[in-house]
Amino acid sequence: MVVQPGLVPVPAGSTLTIKLRHYDLTAAAPASAHVALLIGGEIVWEKMIVIPGPAEVISVDVPAPTAQPAGVPVHFHLHNHGQNNWILTGVTVTP
Repeated sequence: MVVQPGLVPVPAGSTLTIKLRHYDLTAAAPASAHVALLIGGEIVWEKMIVIPGPAEVISVDVPAPTAQPAGVPVHFHLHNHGQNNWILTGVTVTP
């Protein structure tokens, strides 16, 4: 998990655009990955991904469930099995 302070306030109901990608997912035995975004300790988006699996570009728009001020911790969580490569390319807020 990585964390940084949010750079802008997040109004309730605003749109959060989450963009990430991963290369082919491999493991010695079938498994799954869990990826999530938390703002202020609240899970705003999460997804389970089957391993093994092909490369994927993920872009989702989700509504912000609650208002959060600038500076609140933003956590990117990734639980993964095998040797796999992930890139979080951005999280944006559209009021």
